[in-house]
Amino acid sequence: MNKYKILFLNNLTKKIIYFFCFINIFSCKNTLTNTENSNTKSTEYAQNFTIEKHPNYSILKVKNPWKSADISFTYVVYDKGNPKPKYSEKAIYIQRPVERMACTSTTHIALLNALNVADKLVGISGAKYVYNERVRERIASGKIREIGTEAGLNYEVLTDTEPDIVFTYGMSADNNISKLREAGLTPIVLAEYMDHSPLGRAEWMKFVAVIMGKEAEAAATFDTLATNYNELKTLAKKATSPPPSVLVGMGLSGNWYVPGGESYVARHIADAGGNYLWKDSKGTASLQPDFEIVYEKARNVDKWINIGLVNSADDIVAADERYADFKTLKNKELYNGSKRKSPEGGYDIYESAVVHPDLVLKDLIKAFHPNLLTDYEFYYYERVD
Repeated sequence: MNKYKILFLNNLTKKIIYFFCFINIFSCKNTLTNTENSNTKSTEYAQNFTIEKHPNYSILKVKNPWKSADISFTYVVYDKGNPKPKYSEKAIYIQRPVERMACTSTTHIALLNALNVADKLVGISGAKYVYNERVRERIASGKIREIGTEAGLNYEVLTDTEPDIVFTYGMSADNNISKLREAGLTPIVLAEYMDHSPLGRAEWMKFVAVIMGKEAEAAATFDTLATNYNELKTLAKKATSPPPSVLVGMGLSGNWYVPGGESYVARHIADAGGNYLWKDSKGTASLQPDFEIVYEKARNVDKWINIGLVNSADDIVAADERYADFKTLKNKELYNGSKRKSPEGGYDIYESAVVHPDLVLKDLIKAFHPNLLTDYEFYYYERVD
């Protein structure tokens, strides 16, 4: 359903680009514009994609589509009516405008909704987990169809919806990308979950904006949220109380998964003025410490967030009575991103939060340093009693 996980050009790809540039210099028939007329736009926070602008087309590159990937993806975006650019046989060509789309993650909905193009969706994975009310209405009316999970897509239904493009993602391999192309569809990999920072993930709206012809809107929207985020980050530094220690997640059946110290979750906690227990661990991937290690390290922790599908402190103790020893449980310093939930159980924090890292940050500051935001009401989070 969701992708809370974090993911450059190899020498062969570079040689291919250099080869085509060499050919372009000497071929008047090639429509690829000279590099002196191109403009590669650097992202401010995102590390995993680039945008190269040419007069009549744009080139999008996804550097690292999934963890330990040995492949990258290139997309050439141009408007209908213009000649097809000659770039690379391996590139995926996309014509604008795009009128019909499918997606395989609820975070994709948020990226599309931020650009006001979610009404072009005709297929989605995990429809029952969607929070966006307008999208749920289109699902209920049959305008958007369930296409199966990312790992097991229903290609018959997906093909029947006739999408111009399919936004997808990969967890550890090509997964469904090759099959989508074999089915005559155009898959586009969104790897926002591979970026290490909250603002880096949100900046993927600029990637989507090129495909949808919404570059100006994306730039304005992102600038606003980045400003909000950085102002809140500055506010958190004004806290007079020491950074509270923070525990994330809850073990299930003896297994505990906690975010890596370089993950966007860890960054969010640090920016909110929290002291994440595993902040010194390397990488972005989840760690799997034994319960006994967590118990010794976390039983005196100050704050506990992202606890999981629990409604009360009693639910936590029911899962393992040893949780009753945790100071956070005794002090009721428990916070879950469950305030915004659809009737069917879709959590908005797993959907729209990707484009609202500023609101997540504000919630965490409220939880960690409530005296800084005395009149603010939680947006995504709520206290677990």
